[in-house]
Amino acid sequence: MRKEQYQKAIKNVIPLFSEDSHGVFWSSYFKDLIYDPTLLGREKYWVLRKYGSYISNKINNLLTLAFRIDAFRIEICKINEPTYNLYYRYIEIDIEHCFSEMRTLFDYWAKIFLILNDLVGRAPESFRKLVPWYFDNKTRLSFDFSELLADCDWFSEIRSIRDDLIHFGGKALAFPPQADCILFQVYKDGSIQKILTSEFMFNKNVAIFERVFSAYFSLVLSFLEESGKLFFQKENLSLKEHRVRSYSFGFPLLKKWAQDLINAEETG
Repeated sequence: MRKEQYQKAIKNVIPLFSEDSHGVFWSSYFKDLIYDPTLLGREKYWVLRKYGSYISNKINNLLTLAFRIDAFRIEICKINEPTYNLYYRYIEIDIEHCFSEMRTLFDYWAKIFLILNDLVGRAPESFRKLVPWYFDNKTRLSFDFSELLADCDWFSEIRSIRDDLIHFGGKALAFPPQADCILFQVYKDGSIQKILTSEFMFNKNVAIFERVFSAYFSLVLSFLEESGKLFFQKENLSLKEHRVRSYSFGFPLLKKWAQDLINAEETG
């Protein structure tokens, strides 16, 4: 992942958060798309809402996991050594789950892409396979998604970590937290470190969860926002003010972590 990628994503995503009497909410053209009455009224597009709701569920799951991990950090900082191991194990399992949820979300997006481009049964349903297929066949399609898909090379990092965790014996390991951050690392084959981006590191071996999560999740939300805009254009639907609001107790935490990452880098 390039620094400028997640910085741009964070700056794109933070304005999408607002607050009303019900709490902090996220607005997105992607959410507007999957609930658009014009599009849903068209034959075969009704399944957009199904896969869109699956993506919404993954987003809510990720925010809940982040909130719970932070709650465990607070508890660990309050208590003594005998209970550390239990909370560490909770954090490790939740961190592994985060990468799995992020990875799965993209395959649901791929299904939406196939539906809107009339490619069901003609192109791969896996996001990993769909991206190279797209660049091999883009001249046959009526709308250009090149910039969007070329800029999501960071997806391969999420997939690599998830695949190591699920298929190749990888493991997330939590370390004694600081008062304001959760420390961890993901290992492949017991010793190969998977998180190495310098801006995310507490030291050369240990990463800061809040920075890793906010960077990757901001990239995910920014990707959904930009893809929503493109889908609106492709379907000749007018881009209006955001209409759909998504609430979660995890959004304030994500917004804070993302802003803290930007602030930390700007202050050096």
